[in-house]
Amino acid sequence: MRIKESWIVALFLFITTLAAVSAVPSLNILEDTVSVSVAPNKDKIVSFNVQNTGTTPITLDFDISQLDLTDSRGEKITLSFSPSAPTLSLNASKKIDVTVSPDAKISFERFGGTLTVKDSTTNSTAKDTVKFTIDIDLDICDFGQVGTALKIDVDEPDNSDEFKPGDVIPIEVEVSNEGQNEIRTQVEAFLFNDNRNIADTSSATKRIDEDEDETFDLRLRVPLESEDFDEDDELTLFIKAFDDEFEELNCVQAKQKVDIQLEDDDIIIDESESRLFPSVAACGDIVSASIRVMNIGDDDNDDVTVSVTNKELRINEKSERFDLESFNSAEENSAIRQFQLKLPADAKPKKYDLSVKVNFDGGSDSLRLPLEVSSCRIQLQFRGATDAVTIKPVEDNFVSQQGKVISLPVVVTNNQFNKGVFAISVANIEDFADASTKTITLNPLSKTTVFLDLVVRESALSGKYSATIFVKEGAKVLASSNVQVQISPKEDSKPSSTNFPLISDIPTSIWIVINVFLLAIVILCIKVVITALKR
Repeated sequence: MRIKESWIVALFLFITTLAAVSAVPSLNILEDTVSVSVAPNKDKIVSFNVQNTGTTPITLDFDISQLDLTDSRGEKITLSFSPSAPTLSLNASKKIDVTVSPDAKISFERFGGTLTVKDSTTNSTAKDTVKFTIDIDLDICDFGQVGTALKIDVDEPDNSDEFKPGDVIPIEVEVSNEGQNEIRTQVEAFLFNDNRNIADTSSATKRIDEDEDETFDLRLRVPLESEDFDEDDELTLFIKAFDDEFEELNCVQAKQKVDIQLEDDDIIIDESESRLFPSVAACGDIVSASIRVMNIGDDDNDDVTVSVTNKELRINEKSERFDLESFNSAEENSAIRQFQLKLPADAKPKKYDLSVKVNFDGGSDSLRLPLEVSSCRIQLQFRGATDAVTIKPVEDNFVSQQGKVISLPVVVTNNQFNKGVFAISVANIEDFADASTKTITLNPLSKTTVFLDLVVRESALSGKYSATIFVKEGAKVLASSNVQVQISPKEDSKPSSTNFPLISDIPTSIWIVINVFLLAIVILCIKVVITALKR
């Protein structure tokens, strides 16, 4: 019996050892790489498959320690796996869904690395790895990136190009059509800081035949305002090419980093916010110049002056010295200086360029503002005009009735080389009418017709009256002219289609005869009625 029991124990140990040796855990990730493109503050799901290739059931665990999921500012990407800890039986496979969730302000760049999937069973060393890539991009395509016909290649700008505030970014994009039909193609470019669009531009539409390509050239200006970005921000240029008729069928996009570098001392004139008013003037006029300058440098500057000059017009104006803080200060980094420029009375009518310059500690910047002198007052002597404004009634005599309204048309001419605001009124009408004042604006050397309403009073006596029309500029009377108004009695309302005289027009003697005749007829009728009744 002891020999038999020993054999049984030995056999049990042999079988146990054999089972332990044959129970080998193993797993395999079926994909070589896993890639996903996702927008900030959005979730996207990407999947891969794991197979149990061993001889024993396994439970999966996901190791993300070798993945780069955080940008330089601490913004993160969160990964969640579903199912989170699946068990795979022998030869079984499982689809794993990974939800990728970036923070709202994460940088537009590529993240990822090596994702390790391993068996969490005690003492198991079974594992496999997969390359996991996460691109943080915006969906600037309205329907997401769709279609395979369009391909986009960005030639400019280059990764090594550097820009500063106010610079123009040259964009050169080659778009090819690998589809089977002609595509009306348009390109749009967007400059983003974090997930905020700070500048954009678009191209004209071009028709691209199948198997052909077209080059699109665009220009996009980097904003000047420090509230849009600072030197430490990472700006990203997003470019999309799409079917202008059916974007939902074809749209592709690309991106490029934009490097912003500030010089130590750099002050510029903001061309878009610097102007002359008016830009067309006459000799002797005063022109206002408004000049905006901005510090786009990295250092404060306390030696800034702005000047406006033109030798021909004898203009030489310069501001007092002032300070500008650095670009990144976002408060005192810009200033506006205004000048009142008196044009000479003998200036020649032509176009001039006014030289605007900002000088600062470290350099200068300049700009030319065009000014047109269109005419000069000295020419008035050749025009034969002696009055600044003249008026001429269209008619000298008017006819009206009591209680009626008449319109007096008057031609007003501005003989000046300045725009004027004039008040036109009627005076000397207190005895028969009322009128209001009309105000007009006339450009230099122009005229217009003004209609003055004159309301004749019900109480006005019949007769001829004289009225005076005045033109004033402020309180000053510039011109006047007289007209005559004939007033007649108000017509009474009478029947318009009768030839019979009115009762009031019949003489009294005839009226008595008529009454006697009518009375006789009445008496005769009464006697006839009485006689008929007696019968």
